Amino acid sequence: MEKYIRAAWSEDMKIARANARAITKPFQANYFAARKFHNSDDWRNIAYAMKIPWQEYVIKNPANTVFGFVFFIPSVIGNEWPIFKEQIETATRHGLNCHPPPTRKQDLPKFTLYWIEKDVVDMESTFVSKRANGEYLKGLRMDCFLYVDEESLRSYNLQRPFIWLWESANAISKELGSLKVDIKHIVPLLFARLTQRDLPEEQRRKPYRKPSDFATLYQIVQYKDPTKQRIDGIWPAPARTM
Repeated sequence: MEKYIRAAWSEDMKIARANARAITKPFQANYFAARKFHNSDDWRNIAYAMKIPWQEYVIKNPANTVFGFVFFIPSVIGNEWPIFKEQIETATRHGLNCHPPPTRKQDLPKFTLYWIEKDVVDMESTFVSKRANGEYLKGLRMDCFLYVDEESLRSYNLQRPFIWLWESANAISKELGSLKVDIKHIVPLLFARLTQRDLPEEQRRKPYRKPSDFATLYQIVQYKDPTKQRIDGIWPAPARTM
């Protein structure tokens, strides 16, 4: 039956379908690579994140040239850093390819990790100073930053490599310390959850049961997976607990 349907197509229809396949083929390849990269629970977490209208929020502000995070790396760091950096960049690429892009894909600013080489002790003061001076690109999160240290660097060959999230000028984060974040979930999940704070009140929690303030994010990772001997303290926790 299919061959008869194809035979009935006009030349214009055949050309249109061929062009459509050419356009979608790269996306499909990227999508399947992203599926392979993430496990089933990763996928559930990402599926929840894509229900948050974070893309529309980013697009709505024409001043945003990028979206993403400021990311500090120490001035002196181990030889594993090039390997770990490549892992982080690969993870963010797959994260962005997990779901179909928004209709106005051409309007979505570029996801950016704004790398700053700086000694760990200077990170927060440097972040605040640069923010006050307007040195960051519009669209980067201005309430927090990511960083890597020797502990996170050593995680590059573990099951869940992680980086750190620090919330600037947050008394709770000063009390609890930085939050470990699985590199697979820097985007879309982490960025989406933090952007959710900026949305109208009725959109700040759905589809989750819990809010996205720092204390709650920290509390969630204290969940003990029965298949593990200890809590790894890495965000996100299993999707069913979020």
